[in-house]
Amino acid sequence: MSKPSIYELAVETMTATVRSLADVKNVPLASDRFDQVVVSAMDTLSLTDIYGLAKAHRGSVLAASAAVNRCLDIIAATRTAITRATREDENADIDAIVARVQESPDRFIPPEARTDIYRWPDAAQSSPET
Repeated sequence: MSKPSIYELAVETMTATVRSLADVKNVPLASDRFDQVVVSAMDTLSLTDIYGLAKAHRGSVLAASAAVNRCLDIIAATRTAITRATREDENADIDAIVARVQESPDRFIPPEARTDIYRWPDAAQSSPET
């Protein structure tokens, strides 16, 4: 049996981070979505951080955690925006909502989520924006 590659070790670490942070942040994911979040987060890392992640270097682990945190915030913000829009209009254009959040996620993410690990309320319980 061969040793895992640096990239495989980094992916394993990222997968564990996604699972853990998704739970902490209250952003439930279907099992097939974990890999998508891992890939999205890994795409934002430098090769140095991917290598450092496999070696558990502190700075690389922090960069990876921040990338996962951001991906999960975008998912949660999208869900919340869809929930709010469909409450107001049963025929809301879901594709347009998703595009708006993806285009400018900080407009939909609470300020406290930008500097800390934010625990999202259940999308169904989110109050409408005022």
